[in-house]
Amino acid sequence: MGHRNPQGIDFPPGRDEPYVVEHGPEHRDEINRIEPGADYGWPERSGPDGPGGSADPAWASGSSTLAPSGGMFAVGAEWGAWEGDLFVASLQEADLRRFRLSGDGLSLVEKDVLFDGRFGRLRTVSLGPGGALYLTTSDSTWGEATTGSSV
Repeated sequence: MGHRNPQGIDFPPGRDEPYVVEHGPEHRDEINRIEPGADYGWPERSGPDGPGGSADPAWASGSSTLAPSGGMFAVGAEWGAWEGDLFVASLQEADLRRFRLSGDGLSLVEKDVLFDGRFGRLRTVSLGPGGALYLTTSDSTWGEATTGSSV
């Protein structure tokens, strides 16, 4: 309970707890590690609450708005050092964000911004055959000239 607007869900490789990507009210977007019975705070709060309150997000955008949409964890040896990282599509910023789990797996650290504005508002990201990364966009202006791009 306490989720505002979930946009995507995925499990890290080899782990049992899902992570949910969600929009904040006007800012304070979140990525939450879902734990049984936890309250994620909405509508009373969004963002970190500190000890003793609602479950703190694994990541929060603070005062900025990304409008994160779909997310997926990279699985497979072809990802090299990025295997196990979380990729999150962004509507507001029109980019793809790469996050790495902290050593304890309780928080996420933003590592890279990819395809910054290149494909317009990104709706979701999916892992395809052979470990390929697929993005969907609501922007119809980029067309055939940019197909075949890869991470």
